[in-house]
This record gives sequence, C-alpha cells and structure tokens, in this order.
Amino acid sequence: MSPILPEKVKRSKSGTKYLPAVDLHERRYKEARNIVINTIQESHATGISRIRFITGRGNHVNQNGEQGVLYKAFRSWLSDTTIKHLVQSYIKYDGSYVVFLKISLESNSTDSYFDVSVIKQEALNGDIDAQFILGLMYLDGNGGVKQDAAEALKWLRKCAEKGDISAQLIIGNLLQEGTVVDKNVKEAFKWFKKAAEGDNSDAQLILGRIYLDGNEAKQQDIGQALKWFKKSAEKGDDSAQLIVGELLYQGKGAKKDIKEAFKWFKQSAENDNPDAQFTIAKMYFDGDGIKKDIDEALIWLKKSAEQGVVNAQLFIGNLLYEGNVIKNNSKEAFKWFEKAAEKGNLDAQFTIGRMYLDGNGVKKDIEKALKWFKQPAEQGDPNAQFIVGNLLQEGKSVKKDAKEAFKLFKKAAENGNMGAQFTLGRIYLSGNEVKQQDIGQALKWFKKSAEQGDVSSQLIVGNLLYEGKGAKKDTKEAFNWFKKAAENDSTDAQFTIGRMYLDGDGVDKDFEAALKWIKLSAKQDDTNAQLRAGKLLYESKDMSNGNKEALKLFKQAAKQNNADAQIMVSKMYLNGDGVWRKNNKKSLKWMLRAAEQNNNTEAQFLLGKMYAKGNGVKQKNIEEALKWFKKAAEQGHFEAGIIVDAFV
Repeated sequence: MSPILPEKVKRSKSGTKYLPAVDLHERRYKEARNIVINTIQESHATGISRIRFITGRGNHVNQNGEQGVLYKAFRSWLSDTTIKHLVQSYIKYDGSYVVFLKISLESNSTDSYFDVSVIKQEALNGDIDAQFILGLMYLDGNGGVKQDAAEALKWLRKCAEKGDISAQLIIGNLLQEGTVVDKNVKEAFKWFKKAAEGDNSDAQLILGRIYLDGNEAKQQDIGQALKWFKKSAEKGDDSAQLIVGELLYQGKGAKKDIKEAFKWFKQSAENDNPDAQFTIAKMYFDGDGIKKDIDEALIWLKKSAEQGVVNAQLFIGNLLYEGNVIKNNSKEAFKWFEKAAEKGNLDAQFTIGRMYLDGNGVKKDIEKALKWFKQPAEQGDPNAQFIVGNLLQEGKSVKKDAKEAFKLFKKAAENGNMGAQFTLGRIYLSGNEVKQQDIGQALKWFKKSAEQGDVSSQLIVGNLLYEGKGAKKDTKEAFNWFKKAAENDSTDAQFTIGRMYLDGDGVDKDFEAALKWIKLSAKQDDTNAQLRAGKLLYESKDMSNGNKEALKLFKQAAKQNNADAQIMVSKMYLNGDGVWRKNNKKSLKWMLRAAEQNNNTEAQFLLGKMYAKGNGVKQKNIEEALKWFKKAAEQGHFEAGIIVDAFV
C-alpha cells in the first residue's frame, strides 16, 4: 500500500506541494526504514517538494548507549542508494526531520524545491508547515538563515498555536531545558499538555513524568501520572509501558496489581525494552505475579543482557558461576561478568578479579586479577581495597609494595572492612610495616574488627585489656570480650573464661560456669581444656559420675598425645577410678606411651615407681625401674635423681 494518501498531500499558497507529517512513531526499525524510502520515491515522482518525518526522540537507551534509535538511524537511510540521488538536503531537530527533494535527477544538479525566500513567504502567509520549517532553520542556523533562538521560538509558537503537535513538543522541550531560550517550566508544561491532549505519545510520557516528579506541576499527582503514562503505553511506547508496570507493581496511583503490572512489563519487553526484559526475567525466575518458569526467565534475561543491561549480565554470570539453578559453566559466566565489568560495574570487576585470582573459568593470572581488583578499589570498594592490599603485601607474581598495601588496608579499614581492620591491628601490634609499634592504635583497630564480630579480634582485645597493653588493665572488660569470642565458638576464649570463672578473675567465682565453658572448649578437641575439665570433674566431690566423665575427657586428650592426660588415664585404670574394675594392662600401656612417645619426665618417674613397687606390672623389676628413673633424672627430675644417686 502506498504511504502517500492523496488527502494528506498539501499545497501552499505559492503552489508548493508537501507532506506535512509522516509519523514513524512506534514503528519497528525495518518498517520505518521502508516507509521513509517509499515515501521519498513516491513524493519525488508526484512532485512533492518536502516531507516532514516524525521519528520521536526515543525513550530508552539501546545496547550502544544511544537514545532515539530511529532518530539517529534516519540520516543513514537518506544515504540509501535507492533515494540518495533524490534528496537535496534536510533539517532536523528533537525527533523531527524535514527532507527537501531535488527537482532534477542529474547527478550534478543543485536545483531543489528548497528556497528560503519561498519558505519565509509561505510562513508569513500562515502556512503551518513553512512556519515549522522556518522555526527549525532559525533554531539550528541552517538553510541560509542566521541562528536566532527568539526568531525560532516565534515561528514555532505560531505553528504550535495552530495545533501542530511536533512544534508544541519542541517548544515544551526548549522551555523546559532552558539552554537556548529562557527556562520557563510553567509554559513548558502548558505546551506538553497540549501535545499530550493531541495524542502525542512522547508528550504523554513527558507529562506523566512531570506529574510523577511533581517538579513542574503544582504538586506530585501519581494518579494523573499513571493516566498519562497509560495513554502513551497504549500507543506502544515501551518506556511508558515499563513505568505503568512499575507503578502498578508498587501500588502507586492505583491499587497494587502484580498480574496487571506483569502484562505491561511483557508488552514493553516485547517492544525490546531491555529494562522490562530484565524485570520479567526476574518475575519468571521468582514466580512473582506469574507461574515460575526458569527457562522463560533465561530467555528474557539473555535478551536483556545482550542489549547491554549490566544487572542482567551480572545475574546470568552469577547463575552460571554458582550452578545452583542451571548447570555450572564458569567460562560462560566469565564472559558475562567481563561484559558487565567493562561497563564499570564494580561487582563484576570484583568477581572477574576473583576468577583470575583463583583460576576459575579463566587461566590464573595474578597481574590481571590485580588490574580488575584495582578498579573497584579506586572507587572505594573496601573488599577490593583489602584484596589489593594483600596482593601488594605478599608480592606474589606482582611487585611487592608494603607502603601502598598499608595505605589500602587503612582505606579499607576506614570503610569498614573487618579483615582490613584486623590486618591494620596486626601491623600496628608488630610494628613491622609502620615506623614503630603502636599498641594503642593496634587496640583501636582490633576493637573495630571485634565490634563487627571477628572472633580473633575479640580474643586479642580481651588479651590486650587483660594484660594492660594499649590501655589500662581492665579484667572485667577483658572478660566481656573473651565472652563474646567464646559465644562465637572460640575454643581459646571458652577455655580462658572458664579459667576466669574458676579463679574469680574479672568475674565472680562460679565453678559450674567454669566447668560449662571449659567443657565447651573440650568439645572442640582442645586438649588443654579436655585435661582441665577432666581434672575438675575428677577432683570434685560434688559431681556424681564425675570420674566416668573425667576418664572420657582424659582419654580424648590422651589420644591426641597429651602426656599429662595419658598419665591421668593410666592412674585411673591403676586405681579403678571411673571404670568398673582396675586394669593394670591399660594403665601400663598409657604410662609407657607418655614416657616413651612423649618423653615425659613425670611419666618416666611414675613408671619407675610402678616397676619398683610391682604396682600395675606383673612383678617387681628393679632393673627396669632404675632404667626409667635414670631417664627422668637425665631430664632434671629431682626425685628421680635422688633415687638414682641412692642406687649408685
């Protein structure tokens, strides 16, 4: 079907034939291009002098970061081999083009229907199209006239007052932006409203935004905003469709309706809006307003990611990297993270750094890891600052730089990174990478890390306060920090507060509390705690079945080669404590293990006594007894030495 309908062709008073407006709004790229080419061809064949094309400004950004895809592509269409010989010139502004055609088809011809004096005369005669063109010419200073914003506004106003929607929209934009003419948001609002009421989807979208923000209307009115967004959305504007979906999803301007919101998101997504594509991908993924469908979610997620939506690229990367929902593919994940990272996404840059550091999805490369970690670090990411600091401090595969590492640790610590705060505390405590040791500064940074729940820091803060280093000695405050660490499962802290309860050190004496905490430490295979808890139970007269539990704890420590525990196990088997009867064989086994394997002098001395008295062994053996007394004496055991001297 021909794009030129006879009733649409206009003729000015001077006899010029022209097409006042060919609206390409909401047309697909290919369809719009075909309309432009066919219209120019048929216009030239029928003697039409000029054509006004309305492309619209474009309301979403494409994958190259460009807004107004048709508006930007239009110029390349005019260079198409089928029509470039027909086009003499064009003028453009803010979503509109006016194309002037040649009279002659000769390649060197400069004759055209474009004549400034004719257009001026037609404008003076009240021709609306000529007034519009003249306004654009003065606005840009092309077509043989000097740039004059006031003159441009004068002619566009004449055109707009006669109901030309493109002129109304341009005036609104000029007055709203206030760059070439004085800013006047009230008048801009008036012209946007006229264009919106004239059914222009761009104006309807702008009016919706004005009511939503409340900046240029008297006050915010989300109901009015939704009304105008809907009008634009119903004409197929993908940005308006997205906003309508968002408002309905949030219940703003109307009752919350997730299903209806999804409908609008889907329309916008089908119109290639990448943000809408990402939104419905998440909705399919979560089963939000629609039945959960991972396959459908992935389809839309990929569309959005391919159009350059960073969050979609990051989302796909995480799905492929984690492998919980879809099959793990670290190489493919790396590809998507890299796309997002190259667009400046800090999370993606950090992840790429981690992948290079670990050799996950890509060949391990510390230098490249450092390069990617540095980018979020320079933007103030404390986790990246901490990692870069560690890499520079260690100097593995990259040049060591302790000073720069310290600077980064300090930045990360000041930005709240717990690991950096701990590291800074350690540096000040050791004095290795600063001018001198500063325990006060060390305590300050350990405290910050401890307050965030770092168990090692809590334990160190407790120790420093207990010893009075970096601050006045304060056993009560030290106890509080030990308790925090103990509650976070630190075995050392559990053992320490057990001892403090036992001794009444920084806290009231409490045998039961002491036993409770030491036993908790013992459960985590701390041999000292197992030995101490065993002794507390063994020595306590108030504990029923204490010997059995004591033996169990001693055995746990003994199996981990704790010589003192091995001696206690031996004694209990020898005396029949905690067992249903004495067991000399087991008693000898554990004493020998302590004496031989651990070279424990007390075990050697006790073994000598066992052989000397025939206690726990088959029979007395003075020679064997003397052997073990000598071993103990050689290591400085006093009593063993006296016995050996007496024999000698």
